[in-house]
Amino acid sequence: MTLRHRSLIVTLAFSALVAIAPGPVGAADSTPVAAATKQVGLGAQQIGQGEVLGGTGELAKGVGKTVVESVKFGGLTVWEYTKEGATIVGESTRDFFVDLFGG
Repeated sequence: MTLRHRSLIVTLAFSALVAIAPGPVGAADSTPVAAATKQVGLGAQQIGQGEVLGGTGELAKGVGKTVVESVKFGGLTVWEYTKEGATIVGESTRDFFVDLFGG
């Protein structure tokens, strides 16, 4: 796997993480969200170290848990998070390829 592919995977992973991260909320327990977010970071780190299969699995599980816990924490519906996240990931991906190939 080339550095370009790893960079793309890590960029998409962190874009997804940023897209689904909860905004400022009152004094609620965000421990489950933080744990799920940490799992995403661990998966991205494993991918960066060359453990692509294990890292991708960990990353996918972490993103799924982060979405579920963020919905519980933030009070939004799953559809609202999914729609917002898809828009942000799409824009980030477009920007990545524009920067990569010059546009």
